[in-house]
Amino acid sequence: MIFCAVHYKRGEGAKMAIENASAVELPAAADYDEIVQFIETGYINAFHEADFAKLRRLFHEDSLYFFTTRDGTLYKGAFDDDEVRGWAESEQDWEHTILSVTQAGDVASVILEMRSKSDPGSAWVDIHALLRIDGEWHDMNKTATHASRADWAGAGEPAPADPPDRDQIVRVAQLYIDGFNEADGEKLREAFHPDAWIAFTDKAGDLHSHRIYDGIDDWGPDPGDPPIYGRIISVTQAGDVASVLLGFDWTPDPADGWVDIHSLLKLDGSWKIMNKTATHASRAGWAAPEASTA
Repeated sequence: MIFCAVHYKRGEGAKMAIENASAVELPAAADYDEIVQFIETGYINAFHEADFAKLRRLFHEDSLYFFTTRDGTLYKGAFDDDEVRGWAESEQDWEHTILSVTQAGDVASVILEMRSKSDPGSAWVDIHALLRIDGEWHDMNKTATHASRADWAGAGEPAPADPPDRDQIVRVAQLYIDGFNEADGEKLREAFHPDAWIAFTDKAGDLHSHRIYDGIDDWGPDPGDPPIYGRIISVTQAGDVASVLLGFDWTPDPADGWVDIHSLLKLDGSWKIMNKTATHASRAGWAAPEASTA
Protein backbone atom coordinates (compact mmCIF):
# COMPACT_ATOMS: atom_id res chain seq x y z
CA MET A 1 0.00 0.00 0.00
CA ILE A 2 1.18 3.52 -0.78
CA PHE A 3 1.32 6.04 2.01
CA CYS A 4 1.95 9.78 2.07
CA ALA A 5 5.25 10.61 3.76
CA VAL A 6 5.77 14.09 5.18
CA HIS A 7 8.82 15.32 7.05
CA TYR A 8 9.19 18.32 9.30
CA LYS A 9 12.19 20.54 8.87
CA ARG A 10 13.43 22.49 11.86
CA GLY A 11 13.18 26.23 11.62
CA GLU A 12 14.08 28.89 14.15
CA GLY A 13 13.30 28.14 17.76
CA ALA A 14 10.54 25.59 18.23
CA LYS A 15 8.77 26.22 14.92
CA MET A 16 8.47 23.57 12.24
CA ALA A 17 8.25 24.00 8.48
CA ILE A 18 6.74 21.29 6.28
CA GLU A 19 8.66 20.02 3.30
CA ASN A 20 6.89 18.84 0.16
CA ALA A 21 5.18 15.50 0.65
CA SER A 22 5.74 12.46 -1.53
CA ALA A 23 4.17 9.02 -1.76
CA VAL A 24 6.41 6.24 -0.54
CA GLU A 25 6.17 2.51 -0.04
CA LEU A 26 6.71 1.56 3.59
CA PRO A 27 8.63 -1.62 4.42
CA ALA A 28 6.53 -4.75 4.78
CA ALA A 29 5.69 -5.58 8.38
CA ALA A 30 8.45 -7.85 9.66
CA ASP A 31 5.97 -9.79 11.82
CA TYR A 32 3.04 -9.59 9.41
CA ASP A 33 1.88 -13.20 9.86
CA GLU A 34 2.15 -12.99 13.64
CA ILE A 35 0.20 -9.72 13.78
CA VAL A 36 -2.52 -10.97 11.43
CA GLN A 37 -2.88 -14.16 13.47
CA PHE A 38 -3.07 -12.08 16.65
CA ILE A 39 -5.96 -10.01 15.24
CA GLU A 40 -7.80 -12.88 13.56
CA THR A 41 -7.51 -15.26 16.50
CA GLY A 42 -8.02 -12.82 19.33
CA TYR A 43 -10.55 -10.50 17.71
CA ILE A 44 -12.37 -12.03 14.74
CA ASN A 45 -12.48 -15.60 16.03
CA ALA A 46 -13.36 -14.40 19.52
CA PHE A 47 -16.53 -12.87 18.09
CA HIS A 48 -17.35 -15.99 16.10
CA GLU A 49 -16.85 -18.21 19.14
CA ALA A 50 -18.24 -15.79 21.75
CA ASP A 51 -14.94 -16.36 23.54
CA PHE A 52 -14.41 -13.89 26.36
CA ALA A 53 -10.96 -15.26 27.22
CA LYS A 54 -9.60 -14.70 23.69
CA LEU A 55 -10.94 -11.16 23.52
CA ARG A 56 -9.63 -10.41 27.02
CA ARG A 57 -6.13 -11.58 26.01
CA LEU A 58 -6.25 -9.37 22.91
CA PHE A 59 -7.16 -6.09 24.58
CA HIS A 60 -4.75 -4.79 27.19
CA GLU A 61 -6.36 -3.87 30.48
CA ASP A 62 -5.60 -0.18 29.72
CA SER A 63 -7.08 -0.35 26.21
CA LEU A 64 -9.80 2.07 25.11
CA TYR A 65 -12.10 2.29 22.10
CA PHE A 66 -13.50 5.23 20.15
CA PHE A 67 -15.85 5.00 17.19
CA THR A 68 -18.30 7.11 15.24
CA THR A 69 -21.60 5.73 14.00
CA ARG A 70 -23.31 6.27 10.66
CA ASP A 71 -24.55 9.71 11.80
CA GLY A 72 -21.17 10.71 13.23
CA THR A 73 -22.03 10.20 16.91
CA LEU A 74 -18.96 9.39 19.01
CA TYR A 75 -18.96 6.41 21.36
CA LYS A 76 -16.09 5.67 23.69
CA GLY A 77 -15.19 3.37 26.54
CA ALA A 78 -12.64 1.19 28.27
CA PHE A 79 -12.13 -2.51 27.63
CA ASP A 80 -12.78 -3.58 31.20
CA ASP A 81 -14.06 -7.10 31.85
CA ASP A 82 -17.73 -6.16 31.61
CA GLU A 83 -17.22 -4.39 28.28
CA VAL A 84 -15.15 -7.22 26.84
CA ARG A 85 -17.72 -9.78 27.96
CA GLY A 86 -20.49 -7.77 26.32
CA TRP A 87 -18.58 -7.66 23.04
CA ALA A 88 -17.84 -11.37 23.20
CA GLU A 89 -21.51 -12.16 23.75
CA SER A 90 -22.81 -9.93 20.95
CA GLU A 91 -23.58 -13.04 18.86
CA GLN A 92 -22.66 -11.55 15.50
CA ASP A 93 -20.77 -13.40 12.79
CA TRP A 94 -18.43 -11.14 10.85
CA GLU A 95 -16.77 -11.06 7.49
CA HIS A 96 -13.50 -9.17 7.56
CA THR A 97 -10.72 -7.84 5.38
CA ILE A 98 -7.35 -6.76 6.72
CA LEU A 99 -6.55 -3.70 4.62
CA SER A 100 -3.07 -2.91 5.91
CA VAL A 101 -0.50 -3.78 8.56
CA THR A 102 2.15 -1.22 9.44
CA GLN A 103 4.90 -2.18 11.87
CA ALA A 104 7.85 -0.30 13.34
CA GLY A 105 9.54 -2.74 15.69
CA ASP A 106 7.43 -3.07 18.83
CA VAL A 107 4.62 -0.78 17.62
CA ALA A 108 2.12 -1.58 14.86
CA SER A 109 -1.22 -0.61 13.40
CA VAL A 110 -3.82 -2.71 11.61
CA ILE A 111 -6.59 -1.30 9.43
CA LEU A 112 -9.49 -3.72 9.38
CA GLU A 113 -12.86 -3.71 7.62
CA MET A 114 -15.67 -5.74 9.25
CA ARG A 115 -19.20 -6.50 8.07
CA SER A 116 -21.89 -8.38 9.97
CA LYS A 117 -23.31 -11.34 8.07
CA SER A 118 -26.65 -10.98 9.83
CA ASP A 119 -26.95 -7.18 9.78
CA PRO A 120 -25.73 -5.58 6.52
CA GLY A 121 -25.97 -2.13 8.08
CA SER A 122 -23.38 -3.06 10.71
CA ALA A 123 -20.10 -2.44 8.89
CA TRP A 124 -17.02 -0.77 10.30
CA VAL A 125 -13.45 0.24 9.54
CA ASP A 126 -11.09 0.00 12.51
CA ILE A 127 -7.58 1.12 13.26
CA HIS A 128 -6.03 -1.08 15.93
CA ALA A 129 -2.86 0.24 17.61
CA LEU A 130 -0.65 -2.55 18.95
CA LEU A 131 2.31 -2.72 21.31
CA ARG A 132 4.65 -5.64 21.88
CA ILE A 133 5.19 -5.99 25.62
CA ASP A 134 7.45 -8.70 27.05
CA GLY A 135 7.48 -10.39 23.65
CA GLU A 136 3.69 -10.49 23.19
CA TRP A 137 1.40 -8.21 21.18
CA HIS A 138 -1.38 -6.31 22.93
CA ASP A 139 -4.17 -4.23 21.38
CA MET A 140 -3.90 -0.84 23.09
CA ASN A 141 -6.60 1.02 21.19
CA LYS A 142 -9.39 0.60 18.68
CA THR A 143 -10.42 3.75 16.80
CA ALA A 144 -13.12 3.19 14.20
CA THR A 145 -15.88 4.65 12.08
CA HIS A 146 -18.91 3.28 10.29
CA ALA A 147 -18.10 1.95 6.83
CA SER A 148 -20.35 4.59 5.27
CA ARG A 149 -17.94 7.22 6.64
CA ALA A 150 -14.74 5.34 5.71
CA ASP A 151 -14.48 6.27 2.03
CA TRP A 152 -12.45 3.69 0.03
CA ALA A 153 -11.99 1.32 2.98
CA GLY A 154 -15.73 0.98 3.50
CA ALA A 155 -16.50 0.66 -0.21
CA GLY A 156 -14.04 -2.09 -1.08
CA GLU A 157 -11.97 0.20 -3.30
CA PRO A 158 -8.18 0.72 -3.53
CA ALA A 159 -6.63 3.33 -1.26
CA PRO A 160 -5.80 6.66 -2.92
CA ALA A 161 -2.11 7.47 -3.22
CA ASP A 162 -2.66 10.84 -1.56
CA PRO A 163 -4.93 11.09 1.53
CA PRO A 164 -7.55 13.75 0.75
CA ASP A 165 -7.26 15.36 4.21
CA ARG A 166 -3.49 15.09 4.37
CA ASP A 167 -2.94 18.79 5.09
CA GLN A 168 -5.51 18.88 7.89
CA ILE A 169 -4.13 15.71 9.47
CA VAL A 170 -0.55 16.97 9.24
CA ARG A 171 -1.67 20.24 10.80
CA VAL A 172 -2.89 18.32 13.87
CA ALA A 173 0.43 16.49 14.10
CA GLN A 174 2.20 19.85 13.86
CA LEU A 175 0.05 21.18 16.71
CA TYR A 176 1.31 18.28 18.80
CA ILE A 177 4.98 18.87 17.94
CA ASP A 178 4.77 22.67 18.28
CA GLY A 179 2.65 22.40 21.42
CA PHE A 180 5.26 20.18 23.03
CA ASN A 181 8.24 22.28 21.93
CA GLU A 182 6.55 25.47 23.13
CA ALA A 183 5.01 23.90 26.26
CA ASP A 184 1.74 25.28 24.91
CA GLY A 185 -1.17 23.48 26.52
CA GLU A 186 -3.71 25.15 24.27
CA LYS A 187 -2.10 23.79 21.11
CA LEU A 188 -1.89 20.34 22.67
CA ARG A 189 -5.56 20.49 23.65
CA GLU A 190 -6.44 21.44 20.11
CA ALA A 191 -4.56 18.39 18.83
CA PHE A 192 -5.84 15.79 21.33
CA HIS A 193 -9.39 14.78 22.21
CA PRO A 194 -10.10 15.27 25.95
CA ASP A 195 -10.39 11.50 26.42
CA ALA A 196 -7.27 10.63 24.39
CA TRP A 197 -4.94 8.10 25.96
CA ILE A 198 -1.21 7.46 25.66
CA ALA A 199 0.44 4.04 25.98
CA PHE A 200 4.16 3.58 25.37
CA THR A 201 7.08 1.32 26.13
CA ASP A 202 10.35 2.84 27.24
CA LYS A 203 13.89 1.77 26.37
CA ALA A 204 13.68 -1.13 28.83
CA GLY A 205 10.34 -2.23 27.39
CA ASP A 206 8.29 -1.18 30.42
CA LEU A 207 4.75 0.04 29.73
CA HIS A 208 3.45 3.45 30.75
CA SER A 209 -0.10 4.65 30.10
CA HIS A 210 -2.40 7.45 31.17
CA ARG A 211 -5.01 9.94 29.98
CA ILE A 212 -3.15 12.65 28.07
CA TYR A 213 -5.12 15.59 29.49
CA ASP A 214 -4.12 14.54 33.02
CA GLY A 215 -0.54 15.68 32.40
CA ILE A 216 -0.82 17.87 29.32
CA ASP A 217 0.27 21.08 31.06
CA ASP A 218 3.51 19.37 32.10
CA TRP A 219 4.47 18.41 28.53
CA GLY A 220 7.42 20.25 27.05
CA PRO A 221 11.21 20.30 26.96
CA ASP A 222 13.28 21.17 30.00
CA PRO A 223 14.46 24.81 30.05
CA GLY A 224 17.33 25.27 27.63
CA ASP A 225 16.75 21.97 25.82
CA PRO A 226 16.61 22.02 22.01
CA PRO A 227 13.29 21.29 20.32
CA ILE A 228 11.95 17.91 19.29
CA TYR A 229 12.29 17.10 15.60
CA GLY A 230 8.93 15.91 14.24
CA ARG A 231 9.35 13.29 11.52
CA ILE A 232 6.05 12.25 9.96
CA ILE A 233 6.76 8.92 8.35
CA SER A 234 3.32 8.14 6.95
CA VAL A 235 -0.27 9.35 6.86
CA THR A 236 -3.09 6.89 6.18
CA GLN A 237 -6.71 8.00 5.89
CA ALA A 238 -9.95 6.07 5.43
CA GLY A 239 -12.68 8.70 5.42
CA ASP A 240 -13.23 9.86 9.00
CA VAL A 241 -10.49 7.69 10.53
CA ALA A 242 -6.75 8.11 10.09
CA SER A 243 -3.38 6.98 11.37
CA VAL A 244 -0.06 8.82 11.51
CA LEU A 245 3.30 7.12 12.00
CA LEU A 246 5.51 9.78 13.60
CA GLY A 247 9.13 10.01 14.66
CA PHE A 248 9.45 12.08 17.83
CA ASP A 249 13.18 12.68 17.69
CA TRP A 250 15.22 14.25 20.47
CA THR A 251 17.67 16.40 18.55
CA PRO A 252 20.78 16.01 20.78
CA ASP A 253 20.53 12.22 20.39
CA PRO A 254 17.87 11.00 17.92
CA ALA A 255 18.42 7.42 19.06
CA ASP A 256 16.92 8.41 22.41
CA GLY A 257 13.63 9.55 20.85
CA TRP A 258 10.34 7.79 20.14
CA VAL A 259 8.21 6.42 17.33
CA ASP A 260 4.45 6.99 17.68
CA ILE A 261 1.29 5.72 16.07
CA HIS A 262 -1.46 8.33 16.37
CA SER A 263 -5.05 7.25 15.72
CA LEU A 264 -7.36 10.09 14.68
CA LEU A 265 -11.07 10.64 14.14
CA LYS A 266 -12.81 13.44 12.27
CA LEU A 267 -15.41 14.80 14.69
CA ASP A 268 -17.81 17.52 13.56
CA GLY A 269 -15.45 18.31 10.69
CA SER A 270 -12.25 18.56 12.78
CA TRP A 271 -9.51 15.95 13.20
CA LYS A 272 -8.58 14.92 16.75
CA ILE A 273 -5.92 12.53 18.02
CA MET A 274 -7.76 9.85 20.02
CA ASN A 275 -4.79 7.70 20.94
CA LYS A 276 -1.00 7.79 20.95
CA THR A 277 0.70 4.38 21.09
CA ALA A 278 4.50 4.56 21.01
CA THR A 279 7.80 2.88 21.70
CA HIS A 280 11.35 4.02 22.32
CA ALA A 281 13.35 4.54 19.14
CA SER A 282 15.68 1.71 20.12
CA ARG A 283 12.68 -0.64 19.86
CA ALA A 284 11.21 0.84 16.65
CA GLY A 285 13.14 -1.07 13.99
CA TRP A 286 13.47 0.62 10.60
CA ALA A 287 11.48 3.69 11.74
CA ALA A 288 14.12 4.78 14.24
CA PRO A 289 15.85 8.03 13.22
CA GLU A 290 19.25 8.23 11.61
CA ALA A 291 21.96 10.18 13.38
CA SER A 292 21.86 12.76 10.57
CA THR A 293 18.50 14.13 11.83
CA ALA A 294 20.20 15.74 14.83
